Amino acid sequence: MKIASIKKVCLVLGSIRRPKKITVHGSNEKDYCLLIKGGEDLRLDQRVQQLFAIINRIFAVDPACENRDLNLKTFGVVPVTNRLGAFEWVDNTEPMKALITKEHKRLENGKDLGQSAAQSQRLRWLQKLPGNKNVSRPAQQHQALLSLDDGEVTKAFEEHTAAFPPFLLRSALENLCLTSSAFLTIKNQFIKSMAVFSIASYLLGIGDRHLENFLVDTSDGEVLGIDFGIAFGSGVNLSVPELMPFRLTQQIEGVIAPHPLEGIYKHTMVHALSALRKKKSLILDACEIFVREPLLDWLKDAKQANRSSSLIQDSSRTASALGTAHDGDT
Repeated sequence: MKIASIKKVCLVLGSIRRPKKITVHGSNEKDYCLLIKGGEDLRLDQRVQQLFAIINRIFAVDPACENRDLNLKTFGVVPVTNRLGAFEWVDNTEPMKALITKEHKRLENGKDLGQSAAQSQRLRWLQKLPGNKNVSRPAQQHQALLSLDDGEVTKAFEEHTAAFPPFLLRSALENLCLTSSAFLTIKNQFIKSMAVFSIASYLLGIGDRHLENFLVDTSDGEVLGIDFGIAFGSGVNLSVPELMPFRLTQQIEGVIAPHPLEGIYKHTMVHALSALRKKKSLILDACEIFVREPLLDWLKDAKQANRSSSLIQDSSRTASALGTAHDGDT
């Protein structure tokens, strides 16, 4: 199949890189949708998808995982240059944030998530913190919170969480179904796919898991992760380090309820991790290429780390020299 033509109209998405959705007409008389994204080295996304494919093969030969139909939803990635590439467009998907926002507006008289009672309560609390002049900047929020007692931060977080409706995502999934049996099917598929993706995220050090980086397949409830610009533990080097291994929030727990986390969710994670542990050498061998062929972004981070290390060493030598000179004077 070859590209016959490209439609002149494209859709510009609202994320930070402003990716464009285009439609390609093939020589086989079929249309294909692609997402064109620039400003990032998409080889990282491609390699994460390759590792996901390897993980799926491991699940396919493990009896416990195969019986539970465990797998990671994947999509195609084609890097064109080190700063431009194309993604396969996955139909029938919607960002998790869009599902939650839509349900919040329906239940709260058209109010957006930013207008929720919990958000207003948290902003008022942040504004009262000493030295926190700009509550819209996460880095300043983080610095202000570090000066507080752990118990005070935990108490405030629990109060703000309690002020937010806990079952918005669950209600959004229910609205996709016509019958209760259909909802149970979608719910179980959501739980299993979320558990498997959480294990993969933990092993590969995938970060930046905000609500727009989770897509939900509205036809079967499966979760699809996107945007892997922060992976292999690079999130710990951010201004606000990402220390959580994966995302497990009130909304996800609301979908799992009334079943406990120790039910399908935990058992799925145990079986997935056990299967991957048995084949850990296969995953490690696949990761060797990342060491032998570092990405552009990794090289940039390494150079910055080397410059910082050099500055620290120069400062240490200067301090040592000054100390020696001072000792000689005395």
